[in-house]
Formats: sequence, C-alpha cells, structure tokens
Amino acid sequence: MTLSRHKPSKLERWASKFKSGKKDTKDAMINTDIILKQEQDALLHDQTPVTNKNVTRCICCGNELKYPVDIYKVKCLVCTTYLSLDEKDSEIKNDNLILSYKTFKETLKIDPSNSKVKIMLEEIFSSHSSLNQSFIQEKNRSVSYDSPNLNFYDIKKFYYKLDKFSNQDILYQVLKSSVYLLKHPPYKLKFHQLNWLLIMFENTLLGHTLAGTSKKGAKIDILCYEIVKRLIGIFSNLESSNLLYLLHWWSGLPKDEFENKINLINLYLSFHINRLHYHATYDKQGVHISPKETENDILYKENYHMDITPVDTIQVPVCMYNDSWHIKTACHLLSCFKLINNKYHKVSETQFYNSSVEHINIIQDFNIWQLNTKRDKKERNLHNLTADILIMEQKRGYLGVSVYNGVYAYPSFTISEYSFLIPLSCKIAVLEQDSKRLMNILAEEALISSLVEGTSKNNDAYLRLRVHRDNITKDSLHQIMKKSSDVRKQLRIEFVGEPGIDGGGIKKEWFSLIINDIFDPRRGLIDYDNEMGFANLSSNSHHFRLLYLLGEIIGMAISNSIILNIRFPTVMYKKLLGHKTEFKDLYEMEPTIFNNLKKLSKMSDTEIKQLQLTFEITFSGKNYELISNGKDTFVTGDNVSLYVEKYASFIVDGRIEEQFSHFSKGFHNVVDSKAFMMFSPKEAQKLIIGDENENMKYDLYLLQTVTQYTCCSEEDNVVIWFWSFFEDLNVRKQHKLMKFITGTDMIPPLGINSMHFKVTKLEDIQKYSERLPVSHTCFNEICIWEYKSKEILAGKFIMAINESEGFTLK
Repeated sequence: MTLSRHKPSKLERWASKFKSGKKDTKDAMINTDIILKQEQDALLHDQTPVTNKNVTRCICCGNELKYPVDIYKVKCLVCTTYLSLDEKDSEIKNDNLILSYKTFKETLKIDPSNSKVKIMLEEIFSSHSSLNQSFIQEKNRSVSYDSPNLNFYDIKKFYYKLDKFSNQDILYQVLKSSVYLLKHPPYKLKFHQLNWLLIMFENTLLGHTLAGTSKKGAKIDILCYEIVKRLIGIFSNLESSNLLYLLHWWSGLPKDEFENKINLINLYLSFHINRLHYHATYDKQGVHISPKETENDILYKENYHMDITPVDTIQVPVCMYNDSWHIKTACHLLSCFKLINNKYHKVSETQFYNSSVEHINIIQDFNIWQLNTKRDKKERNLHNLTADILIMEQKRGYLGVSVYNGVYAYPSFTISEYSFLIPLSCKIAVLEQDSKRLMNILAEEALISSLVEGTSKNNDAYLRLRVHRDNITKDSLHQIMKKSSDVRKQLRIEFVGEPGIDGGGIKKEWFSLIINDIFDPRRGLIDYDNEMGFANLSSNSHHFRLLYLLGEIIGMAISNSIILNIRFPTVMYKKLLGHKTEFKDLYEMEPTIFNNLKKLSKMSDTEIKQLQLTFEITFSGKNYELISNGKDTFVTGDNVSLYVEKYASFIVDGRIEEQFSHFSKGFHNVVDSKAFMMFSPKEAQKLIIGDENENMKYDLYLLQTVTQYTCCSEEDNVVIWFWSFFEDLNVRKQHKLMKFITGTDMIPPLGINSMHFKVTKLEDIQKYSERLPVSHTCFNEICIWEYKSKEILAGKFIMAINESEGFTLK
C-alpha cells in the first residue's frame, strides 16, 4: 500500500501495537512527555542536579514526582493523589468480600432498613481487592486479553437500583468510597487489576452530572465529578501493556455503549473548556480569577458567582489550558477510543467532534502547534532554529513563549494535535486563515520586489490567467506552467472578449469549466472504469503535465475556497493526506472484488488450489503480474493472504502509481500546509466537493433562514413567487438555477445554512418590468425586478438560466 508522506508520531507507532488477538508483552510506562508532548525544559523547574532522589509520574495526572530514595508514600500536589511506592503495599490481593447483583438483591430483601447494605457496600467500595473481584461473569474464568470477565449488565442494574433509592445515604457512601479508592490507587497496576476501574466507569450518574441533568444535589455532583476526573486521569496514564488490554476490551463494546463512553469523556472535556470560556469572559471584564481555583470545582459558577453568560466572540487563549492535566488526559483518552474506531468503525468520525472547541482560539492553537512541529524537525539546523527563535521573540505573547534564565519555554500542548476533536467548521477556518496568511506574504513579497526591481519583472500580487472560453484547458496549462511560482497566490480570471471583472464569480466559472473539460472521459485523463462509477486517474494516461495541472487546480480550489464538482473515491483523499491505504479501501470502488477476495481468504487450501489462480490478474483488458514471475506462481493456502493483499493494493494504488505521483506533486505544490493535514479523508472530500446533494433537491427552508434581503422583505410578492418557483422546479432545474445565482450548484462543506445568499429587488422605470433577472455570482446574489405575476417571473427566470453563458447573453 501507499507509504505515508509524514513520519508517524511516537503515539502512532505505539498504537500500531494494538492488533486484534495480540498483546504487548512489554511492561513499560507510557511516557506522557511523548504522547502529550509535555516537553517543559527541566531547567525551568530545577536548576540543580538531582541527587539521592527517585523520579516517577503520578498515575492520575501524569505530573513528574521527585522524592527521596527512602520515602515510600508520596502525595501529588497537582491532583492530590496518594501513591504507595512499595509494590507489596499496592498489590491487589484476593478478598472474600465480593459483590454481585444477586447478593445485592438478596441482602436488600432481608434488610428493610438498608443498614447492612450500606455497611456491605462501604466495605466493598473501600477495597480495591473486593471491588476488583465483584460482578464476575464466570467464576471459573479469569481476566484475559479477550475479556475482563465482568457482567456489565449486572453492573448497570446495580447502579440503576442504587440511583432509585429514596434515601441517598447509600449512594453517597458508595460514591465517597469510590473517590477514596481513586485517590489511593495501586502504584503498579496489572491487567487483571483494572476491573474496579471499569465497574466505576459504568455509573450512568457520572454523565448526568456533567450534562447538568442530575437532580441529586451538590454533595452527589461533587463526588461524581471527582470520580470522572480521576477515572479519565488513571485510564490515560496507564502503562502501555495495560492500556492495550483496555483498548481490546473496549473494542468489543456494542455501538451504543462505545458511543456513551466517548460522550462521557467529551462532556468532561467540554466542562473544562466552557469553564475556561467563563474565565476568558471575566478577564475581559477586568475580573481575574485564576483558572487553577476552579479546575476541581463542578459548582464553580455558584461558588465564584460567575453569572455573566460567556460571549462567543471571546476566545480561550492557549495559555489557559496548556498546563491543564484535565484537558490533556481527556484528549489522550479520546485518542485511544479514536484508535479503536479507526480499526472497527463503530461510530461516525463526527461523534468525536467537541463543539466547545469553537470557544478556543483555534488559530493561535494551530500556529503554536505548527511552530512546535517545525522546531522538532529543525532543532539541529542552526539557521532554521535562529529564525524560529526570532519568531518566538517577536511574537512571544501571542505564542505563549516565556523566557527563564535564557531558556525558552513554549506551550507544548495544543488541541490541534488532536484534530479529530475539532469540528469541521474550525478546521476550515484554520485552513482559510492559513491560506490568506500565505497569500498576504506573497503579495507583500511581490510589492517589495516591484519596488526594488522595478516593474519589468512579473511581481503581481495575484495569479492572473487570461483564457479563451473555447480553449480553456490549453490556455490555462500554458499560463500556469509559465507562472508556476505564483500558484499559491490569490487567483484572478479574465475570459477573453468578456467584460466581467473577477470578484469571485468568474473564478467559480473557470473552475467549473476546466474541471468539466479535464474530467471528460474522451480526454483519457480520467476514467470511470470501476463498479461504483467513481472518477479515477486513468492507468492508460501518460499526460503527466496535465495530471500535474489537475493536482494544482484542485489545490488552487482549496486555497481559493472554491467547491468542485468531482467524484473521486475517499481513498484518493486518503492518499493525498499521506495516510496508508488498507484492504478495506477496495470496497468503495470494487465491492464485488472486495467480497470475492474476502471469500477466497477463508477457503481451505484444497478449495484454493482447485481454482488454479496465479499471481497474474486481468484488469481492464490487460494482464498484470502481482509479484515477480507471478504468472507461474500459483495461489495456495500458504500464500493466499499475500495474493489478497497484492491484488487489493494493485487496484487501489499500483495501477495508477505513476499517474498519482504527478497528480499529488501538483496538488502539494499548492497545498503544503499542516492545516490541510488536520482533515480526515472524508473531511477533505467534503472540503473539496462540498456537502453532497447530487440528485437531490435543495433544502430551501434552511436557505431562506440565512437569506439577506435588500430593498424588499420575505413578504413581498416577487420574493414569495421566487421561492415558490424555486421549490416547484425539478432537481436538474433547481441545480441549474443555483448555478445561475452562485456560479456553482454545489453546497458548502458546512451545509446550505452556512451559505451567504442574497435577494435584491430592483425597480424599473415602469411599475412592472419586462427585464430578465440579474445574478451576481461573486456575492451569491439574485436581483429580481418587480413582475406583474408569478407566471411572468417564472418565464423570465427560465429564459435567463437557459440562455445565459458566462457574463454576457448569447
């Protein structure tokens, strides 16, 4: 399969150990410095060498703990977790006092006052060993990589019953004891000692507390918050071997349970981001309350009298959450669930979006992340390192850089590192801002160059193309090649012989025309030779200059925020992002071949040999050898997995490897930004083609809610007639009208309700006009004259959309 364009992170390399049916035998602590990039220089914390001290990390918050060698118990001053460093003290031993739902019900029957139940639950939930052996699924079965051997159904029933008690004393005692266990966790947990954590994680009251729907009162809410906080902290700081067990167990959860876990962690993350949003709002009011004071207080609004509603325009700066272990651990744990979902596809990737991220200054966050990544790559290059230091010095406040004793300390944690949490709207905002920044830099360079070198050279701030409509591809190819260094500049198009001035509409028209021309199968550049009819690069095409141009055009569309009507499979965007392709990617293009290969891989050796297959295949009328001497190598039970892998790889990658290489180079010549790398393949597809609405009518109700009216209102007759006319059109004509108004029939990636749409009423000399409606595609504006009736309006619109081309009438 295709090799990755980027070097995998250490987290990704660690995650590669997560294989179905296998476990990691290494018993090494996950280095949170690596996974969460907590890289604060030791010089900032301790200028003296450490002597006679041991160093460990807190099992809850990941904070580095230094302690004398003769000390065996340590308290973390960040999260107040107590660690017993003597492994014998922290061992979880077998205990006779265990809990099941059956014993819980039986005790309730013989104990009407619930006094014995309270004592029993207090003892069990105060003992790691007792709770760890409770709710066992099968008595004669032990905890294994395949299963924690827990009866999750009984656990849910237990918590449900506990929640329904009229007397909250028992619930309070269970929660209080749970907090005690979490504050005193065993120092060296083993995989068979995690059940007590999983049992607590099933408490549905935790989610209700974070969502604000709990009606149990402040005392219960405080305890529930403490439990969630510490569970997420401990899970995210487990040793790698234990975490791999957890990942495998969670991968077996039903879809709804898996989704509930993601929602719970996201609620916790949202709680802290929203809390910081309150702080940012109060800072603007001149009232400063340290975020540290409220980070462990679920009732911070009441306790600190924060009754001002946060303003959307006020954003949370990176400095407010850079050191927040709450946000770090939540992000890390969500990344573990994302790893599972990447493999098993349990929920949509949008399920991981956290809408509260919109309150963060994501542009600043991205800039810091980008600088950190550059620093990691260039720290040995003195020239680049000097340049980065100058940037840090110049923009120290914005980038959150501080200097102590000549050492630069910079924010090492950013949300951008966990891009799967960032909603698509935020990613698009980052990409657009990054594109504008680059265009502004190029425009400034062009201006300075023109002042220094004069006007004899091409120092234009724009990439200007002057093309003939009937020779658009050849003209464009010639001029783009001539101005290859300008492809990242803002685009301006002029059609020869047409009076239009490009304010955006002509640019849309150019993209539409050239894409339609290049994607015409008769050109031989693109074929649709697959079962699902997707556009794909033709393996027969050797027009490499044109393929390079196609890549540049799609890149230019992204940097100029233009939506294209192209139907590449998702795997094409996966490859552009540098992600490694997989066997499952074959299904999107060739589901029949995919299913047949799956069946083949499950056949016996005898059945496979009867088929007399070789490592030579026929595709699109041509023969291809999958391996050296493939036509003479027969497929057997021993090599069938290799055959399946090579077959799938050939269809997805191999047959267009050379063509894709040229296409990709053209694309990345324009789009070479880490902002684009934040997108998933499906998000990148949506970015380029918009919200899919092919063969569908538009949601005009939503469109009307975002429409702006000039010289009229939605109650004017012509406006009512226009919307009625729009609604009555069939799908094809609706799309034609939309293209007449906006220059494209595609919908923005964020949906039709994110469009800018404008209706303007014009007045003629006479009361009722006979003129045709006018569109300003640059502004998505339709200008309607005062017509006498709906029938006249309809007739004028039909004539306009059928007879208009470009920016003049035929």
